[in-house]
Amino acid sequence: MRSFNSNLSRWILITTTLNYVACAGQLEPIQTHGPQVKQHHDGDNLSEVYPQSPDSHYTASNQNQRGTPDVLNAVAYARYAAELNGETRIGFETDVASIAMSMAEQADASGLPLKSMIRYKTVGASESDYRSFAEEVERDARSVQQPGTLSRELKALLDGALKLELCIAENNDVIGCCQALSWVEALGKNIETGDESFSAATRRLIDEQAQAVADGHRTQLQPFNQSGIKAWLAYCGAEVTNAPSHLADFKAEYGDYSVAPEWTKEFHPISPAKQAGRRISRRHLPDGTFISVAESTDENCQTRETEVILARPGQQSIFWVFDRIGHRVSYAYFPTRRPNEDAVRVAPNACMGCHYTMDSRRFSVPTPSFEALNLKLFESADGPVWRDDSICVRRGEQVIYHAVDVIGR
Repeated sequence: MRSFNSNLSRWILITTTLNYVACAGQLEPIQTHGPQVKQHHDGDNLSEVYPQSPDSHYTASNQNQRGTPDVLNAVAYARYAAELNGETRIGFETDVASIAMSMAEQADASGLPLKSMIRYKTVGASESDYRSFAEEVERDARSVQQPGTLSRELKALLDGALKLELCIAENNDVIGCCQALSWVEALGKNIETGDESFSAATRRLIDEQAQAVADGHRTQLQPFNQSGIKAWLAYCGAEVTNAPSHLADFKAEYGDYSVAPEWTKEFHPISPAKQAGRRISRRHLPDGTFISVAESTDENCQTRETEVILARPGQQSIFWVFDRIGHRVSYAYFPTRRPNEDAVRVAPNACMGCHYTMDSRRFSVPTPSFEALNLKLFESADGPVWRDDSICVRRGEQVIYHAVDVIGR
């Protein structure tokens, strides 16, 4: 193992405002010459953003209180889905039964009967649909390990999209379909009957599990299907959060981050999250909403995908992804340990895995700490996996290097 500079702590960074674009050699290692002075563009102070302390991933300020998370992962995902569905007060809830009943009440409010919705459990796409979707998601990948093959998560995404399509085709409202399907995905796995309301079925499920806990047959109450919720977030998350269908629509609503002066503009030539360049634009809206737009660069300095975080005050963050040509999609690319190879991950789950509090399990860390996430840059027997995209810096951007370790296989 070797690091960029043994004299640097892991979170020291270098920033400068470039008024020109220049080529730069590979970062091997980062060289510093005394303290770096941060230059700030348009009056914005990046010292308020970087370096991010690992403490940003914890709700408790006392380190002695950062033990076992408040809720299980599956419960955290269910709570997040319920919040996206409109129940903003549920975002801090830790009681499992309360979260489950919130999802049930939302499903009942959709007006769609459990009896008609439970049949969607068995709906699945065809093999030809899977192959076509594999071609789509691999289109902008540099390469993938098994071309033409979808992961279980991507298949579940496509299956869910079909469930939603069928529900809408029966003259149902898309939001109502998503509210009811969130219950089906989260709590309907072991429900066979449909002759009751969503709330009644949920109370029965909670009572059965609570009795099993009391009898010693279960260790705790946990009725949620996490994989089902992840799929629902991918095919319904954008619908219930009113996500723009295209980046042009996003810019029309929130401002053009590429030119508007109210956006701070950074460029990370070697982002540990993507192992290559990443352009990040940020702004606060008058109501306190924080928006971050991250554009991943390819080897030609073009944007290969755009990931957006929308963080409203007191709520968990919303995550949207747009492809190379600006269409909203439900997947994102992340580098593997092999040079020029990508893994296609379901979004927003892929984004959520870096933007959460580790004790309260809330997806509310818009600017994560690479140190807390233990992110590294990779090298393989065939050479570096990471790429220095310093050549892609644009005029007026703040350039940020992160002092993280480089590790081999």
